[in-house]
Amino acid sequence: MVTRGQQDFEANLNAHQESLWHDWDAALPDHLYHYTTLTGMQGILEAGVCWATDIRHMNDTTEGTYAVDLVQEVLAGRTDVLSRGLLENFRQHGGMPGNGTEWFQYAVCFCGARDLLSQWRGYTREGAGVALAIPAASLLPYAGHEFALLRVCYDRQRQIDAINSLLDCASALWDKLPPHTKAQADNLLGITGYIAIQLLLRLKHPQFEEEHEWRVLLISWAAEHAAILRHRLRSDHEVPYIDWPFRPAYLDEVLIGPGPFGMDEPVPRGILDATGFGHVPITCSGIPLR
Repeated sequence: MVTRGQQDFEANLNAHQESLWHDWDAALPDHLYHYTTLTGMQGILEAGVCWATDIRHMNDTTEGTYAVDLVQEVLAGRTDVLSRGLLENFRQHGGMPGNGTEWFQYAVCFCGARDLLSQWRGYTREGAGVALAIPAASLLPYAGHEFALLRVCYDRQRQIDAINSLLDCASALWDKLPPHTKAQADNLLGITGYIAIQLLLRLKHPQFEEEHEWRVLLISWAAEHAAILRHRLRSDHEVPYIDWPFRPAYLDEVLIGPGPFGMDEPVPRGILDATGFGHVPITCSGIPLR
């Protein structure tokens, strides 16, 4: 049975975790950009869905391990009872408890920067890439209900400070309402671990800072997971993903990428016309790539 003290612990700690990122997420730009191939754009608009990829199978090979390693490093340097217990839990489970068995995390990645050369090179083919311009205002009515909209943090010191701040709050709450039984202690550790995981999902290796990433994050639970799970091939490997609905309001411009041969506007225009997006304007990249 969950006690009133445990409820208060969770409510206060969750509020603190959200407060850490309030100003950070408030810097949402007017548009987010999804860089993809022309084939990728056609698939999204025809099907009305984006593929939300299992985070463990992202292009960044440190995704899912960098943040876990960092939090364990922070925990190892702390001496309070709660941090020692949480560190043992992370070590026992080899990472985020239940990830990949009880719950699963999927993301659709966006860039907060328009016409960014590194994104064209990383996620499109020369002369055949586009960026879908997504008005941030079109996502906000659904953020927090259907999905989480998170700004990724790359600054290592800010990451460490956020982890410590969350743990300081949890430790203070633990001391204020200390558990009297092992079951109560395990419950508070579980609450802290779950809220810490929410924080970790926005932390990424500093080397990827130029991506300016924002992500739509979706969590599925084991009971529903099998029914929505899909797979696609990438370099002969199966990549798990789930569908994320792409609403018509999510697109108000298509940006054609740079390249040595460029792309004729009639090509993407034909796709837009055929998929009901004929009203969407097309703009060419201003990068003079030869």
